[in-house]
Amino acid sequence: MKNYENQIEHLIREHANLLDEVQKKSSSSVQTIDNESQTDDPQHDKLAQMNAKLKRVLQGYKEKLHRIATERPDLFVNIRDETSERLDHLISTVEYQAAQIGILQAERDQSEEQLRNEIQDLQRYEKIIFRIELIDQFCSSLEACQYQLANEHPIKTEQLVSAAPSSDEIRLSRVIFFFIH
Repeated sequence: MKNYENQIEHLIREHANLLDEVQKKSSSSVQTIDNESQTDDPQHDKLAQMNAKLKRVLQGYKEKLHRIATERPDLFVNIRDETSERLDHLISTVEYQAAQIGILQAERDQSEEQLRNEIQDLQRYEKIIFRIELIDQFCSSLEACQYQLANEHPIKTEQLVSAAPSSDEIRLSRVIFFFIH
């Protein structure tokens, strides 16, 4: 729609320029044939062709606007049937919708950024939970080892005490050692 708008504005300016040129040229010698002004000047013919082309283009835009108004009357509520008023209303509608699209895109970008941040937070939490689970496993293993040591210590101590030679045996082994050396 913006493209049409730009084309219409360009054509209107070009049409105005051409009309000015035609009016300037019409003061020179002109012959009237079939209600059209013509001169021997090729530039005048070119201007007349351009003028006709502009009229066709403007008529095409007018027909397109009429078709849109017919197909989508809801777009032109409380708007008169004048082409320029319809075009102005349509341009305003497009500008409003473009602004709304900009707002929605900004909201979407903000939501995406927030979602990325939440995903990063979840990934950090996941790593922390994994580390906590490892620590819990280590603590469980440590507790099992401590329990095992606590239960085995009295048994090993008792075995060492019972396997240890008596004080008489120690004295006897010293005496034997003394005599041997």
